Formats: sequence, structure tokens, C-alpha cells
Amino acid sequence: MLSSLALRNAQRSFRDYAIYILTVTIIFSLLYAFNMIVFSEDIMNLASVMSSMVYAVVTVSIIIVVVTGWLVHYMNTFILQRRSKELGTYMLLGISNKDISKLFLIENIIIGGLSLIIGIVIGSLIYQVLVLIIMNIFEAYYEVKITFSLKALVLTIIYVFFIYVFSIIRNKTRLNKMKIYDLLYAEKKNETSMLKSIKGNWVILIISIITGVLGAIFLYLTFSDGENVTIGRIGVSFLCFVICIYGFYISSAFILRRMFIDNANIKYKKNNLFLFRNLSSKMNSMSITLGTLGLLCTLTLISVSAGMLFKSYFDNQLNSITNFDISLIDSTAKEDFDSYKNYIKDNFTIEQEKTYTVYESGNREIYDVLAKTSLGGSYLDLDFVMRLSDYKELREMLGYKEVELKEGSFIVQCLPGVKKEIEKIKDFKVSIGGELLSYQDSFLEPFALEGTNGAYYVVIVSDEVAEKLNKFQSIYVINTKEQTRYKDREELIKYIPKIKSEDGIEYVTARNVDVKGALLAESRSMYTILSFSLFYIGLIFICVASTILAVQQLSEAEKYKFRYDILKNIGMKKSLIEGTILKQLLVYFAFPLILPIAISIFVTTCIHQVFVAYVSGVVLINVLLISIGLFLFVYVFYFICTYVGYRKSIFKS
Repeated sequence: MLSSLALRNAQRSFRDYAIYILTVTIIFSLLYAFNMIVFSEDIMNLASVMSSMVYAVVTVSIIIVVVTGWLVHYMNTFILQRRSKELGTYMLLGISNKDISKLFLIENIIIGGLSLIIGIVIGSLIYQVLVLIIMNIFEAYYEVKITFSLKALVLTIIYVFFIYVFSIIRNKTRLNKMKIYDLLYAEKKNETSMLKSIKGNWVILIISIITGVLGAIFLYLTFSDGENVTIGRIGVSFLCFVICIYGFYISSAFILRRMFIDNANIKYKKNNLFLFRNLSSKMNSMSITLGTLGLLCTLTLISVSAGMLFKSYFDNQLNSITNFDISLIDSTAKEDFDSYKNYIKDNFTIEQEKTYTVYESGNREIYDVLAKTSLGGSYLDLDFVMRLSDYKELREMLGYKEVELKEGSFIVQCLPGVKKEIEKIKDFKVSIGGELLSYQDSFLEPFALEGTNGAYYVVIVSDEVAEKLNKFQSIYVINTKEQTRYKDREELIKYIPKIKSEDGIEYVTARNVDVKGALLAESRSMYTILSFSLFYIGLIFICVASTILAVQQLSEAEKYKFRYDILKNIGMKKSLIEGTILKQLLVYFAFPLILPIAISIFVTTCIHQVFVAYVSGVVLINVLLISIGLFLFVYVFYFICTYVGYRKSIFKS
């Protein structure tokens, strides 16, 4: 009997809580798809660095399991509360608490099991899409094929078990202890407001605003100096924002309610009083939940924005460091590259090659200018110099237009952020080789400015001035007919001359060898790992937050139908009633976004300071607009589903 009753109840749950079950199915499908990536040999063989994706995906999946576990527990508690009279009736009919608990368990197994089965089917399709995207990033060939991973399935089942186990244990304990009275009146219980007085809520609101401002200041100072960016400092700012979000939503609903009651002009305007009654009690009683939803929305927006910033950064950095197929550095500046040449000649057809020297300017005037900005100088705390003749030959090799240098002047080859800061200074001059040189121009083409030709920038002067300076390092660059590979870098590292430390320990400096194929593989791997993880967690969080909002409103539709029927009976047109429903849902869905959008814009702007040398302000604006747009796309989808379902419940016969 219990099984047939559980099956009937599960069927009803699929109808009444379709959005919740849809979200759980989406989460299970994504868990399975990303688990398949973890166990995919095709993906792991793209580059050795891709093995790090296993740790990233597993870490993110654990976070998602915790958040989804909270969603399932919240929804089970909510469903239990909504069905309390039904369960109380079962108890009156003689069904024991233990059997009611077992009934609820069977329902969860049916719903979770069916969601998992559908999720695995959908996840297999999502996996193919993800693999195609990753292969496209690596410019690798991939043929779509039917794939099944037993390891991925087992890991997904383990995740699903942990998602449900906490909620099932809690609800079992609760049901075993409940009495008939508790069940019959449980539906009338809501989350209670933490503070009843207007004064107490104002205090909480002020404290939350102050905490948020302090967190914002601390985060800005952390990211304005790249050396201060640590997990601890970011954690302190994050904690301040969490306190701010929860404090705001705990207090603001009560304060807005009091302000509305005290303002007759607003209260009695059109249908505001009706809307207020529908919204105020719900918002006031679920303030903690609204705080959690606000936090999830904030994390979603930051995750998506950060993922897009990383993409822009890696794209621009990649263009900057992969100008030549092979770059070799001699830190002694003796131009000794003979040990490498045999391997290169045996494995490649050399199309272009050049050996040249980078010099120390003897000062750090440009570095000091940048150190006062968000760029924070460069990681090499000197200004480096290149001869004009070498610069011209390198530009010709790279296919750039020819440049001329005026007498008594200097040129800067740099990243966009450096040019912006230099050109803020009127009549900028530097002293190099005993001569005072005037700034002529900056050029922004990619030019190996990640430690090879300089760090973020290199100063171009006449050959006569450069040759007065101390040599910093010699460089040998080659363009080959064949494509370079990751293993070419590993082979070339073997030829690096060993250096003896003061302790007599021999070592090699791997940074002395740059191979385009290896750099591409490493950069693409890092971009894939970071961006996919951030988009993954962002999508899950927005689905969870939207589901809670949608189910809360749809479950109230039956209760509010009586109120809307009164409006219809007193002569309100159907179009006006539909408008009232739309307003109610708009306010309800918009309220949790008040803080998240503002905080996410600020946090993304702070993160941008780390990448300011590579990512321009225009790109930042595009990132913010696109990330908010993607967020709203999913959010509005849930809103539309809620509106359609709510309207259908109100107007059904």
C-alpha cells in the first residue's frame, strides 16, 4: 500500500513542483557531464596541465553537492509543511510515524531516481557539447560519438546520495517525533522575523551597510596592489559582504513594510495595498532565505564575470607571449645557444631566426610611474632597453609596420595599460646611458613582453645609447615551418646549461625556454579549467536561487486565488488582474537582486585591476553587461515559468 501511495504522491509532486524537479535534473545532468570530462582520456591527453582539471571539477562539484543538498532539504521541508494536513490525516487513519517517514523516503527515491536517470541521458548530450567546445579551444579534431563512463556514473550516484542523505535523515527524525497536532497546523508556520521592533531592524540595516562598505574598501585596497592579493584578505572581504547581504535582507523587508504602512499616499494608490498584503508577509517571514538567495545570486554574477575576465586575460596574454615559435634566453648575455641548435636543426625547418640582447637601463623611471597605479609596476623592477636595429628586425620578422626613431627620443613597446599611464604625463622624459631622452610614441603589437623582451614594456633607443648599457640577457628567437609541440619544450629544457648555487647544488632555469606549442597548451588548459569551473558553479547557483523563488510563489497561488477571485467579483478586469500578478512577481523576483548586482559589479571591477595591463576598461564594461545579461536570461526564464504557472492557477475554474 505504501508503495502505491508513494507512487501517486510522487506523480503529484512532479506536477506541483515541476520547476524544482527540472532544476534537480539539470544539476544531475551537469554533475554527470563534468564527471565524464574528469574521466575522459581525450580531454586529459590534450596537455599535461589538464590533469589539474580533475581537482578543479571535483572541488566545484563538492560545493555544488552542498548547495544542492541545501536546496533538497529546503524543498523537502517546504513540501512537508505544505502536505502537513495530508500527513496528519494519515496519522488519524492509523498509519504510524515510522510508515509516514518511510512513505516520504520512497517518494524521494522515486523523484530523485527518475531525475537521475533523465539527468544521465541529458548529461551525455551536454558532455558532447562541452568536449566540442574544449577541442575547439585547443584546435583539436574530435568526432562526436556515443560515450558512457561507469566511473562517472558511480561518482554521480555518490554525489546524489550525499545530496539526499542529510535531508532524508533530518526529515525522518522530524516525522518520527511529530504529533497529529503538529502536522495539522504545520502549514500555518513560517520563518519568523528575527527582530520585531523598527529600531532593532534599523540598527541591523546600518550595521550591514557599514560592514559592506568596510568590506568594499578592504577589497579595493587588496586588489589595487597585486602583492596584497591573498586568500585571507579576500576571505575577510567576502565575510563582510555575507554579513551585509544577510543583514540587509533580514532588516529591509520589515523596514519597508513599516514605511509603507505609515505612508497613506503610497498605500492607497491604485492596487498597492493588495500587492503589499500579498508580498509583505512572505518577504518578512522568509528574510533568512532571501539572504541566502541574495548570496547565491551574488556568487553567480561574480563567477560568470570572473570567468569572462579570465578568458580576455588569457587571450591577450597568449597573443603577447606566442610571437615566435621558439624563444631561448641566455641569462649570462653571452649569446651561447649552440647546445640547443642541433635539436632545433634536426627537428625543424628554420624559416626565420635572430639573436639579440636586452639591456638594463640603469634606472626604473617608467617602473616608478607604473608602481603608483593599479598596474603596480612590473614583476621585473627595472626598465629594460632594446637597440633600435634589433627592434626593427624583430618587427619585420613579425610582419609589423616599420617605425623610425627621432634623435634624442625613445619609443616604448608595451601593453595597453602601460601606454595609458605613460601618456598621462606631459613631456615625459627618461635618463638612459647618460642622455635625457624624450618620449616619442608607444606601440601595442604583441612582442613577447612576459619576461623575454621585458615585463609589460621595453624601451627602444638608438644603438649608440643602448651599447653604453649593461647587458641583461641574450635571446635567440626562431620561427619554424613545422608546428611546435608541448614535448619540444621538455626536450629543449634538457639542453639548458646547469647553474651552480652557492650551496653547490646544480639546477636549470626552465623559464629560459619558451615554445609556442607548450605555451598554447598551458594557457588553454588554465583558461578551460578556470572558466569552465566558474561557469559551472554560476549556472547551478542561479538555478537553485530561481527555483526557491519560483516554488514559493507557485505554492502560494492556491492560497491567493481566493483574494484574486474577490478582485474579479468586485468588477476588476482580467487584464488588470494579470497586471497585478505581473507586478507582484516582478517585485518578488527583483527584491533579491538589489544587492547582488551592485556588489558583483564592484567586485568584478576590483578583480579587473589585477588584469588591467591586458584587459581594457571597454572589455570590463562588455564583461559586466554580458555576465548580467546571461544571468538575467536564466533568471527571466524561471520568472516566465512562474508567471505562466501562477496565472494558470489563479484563473483556472
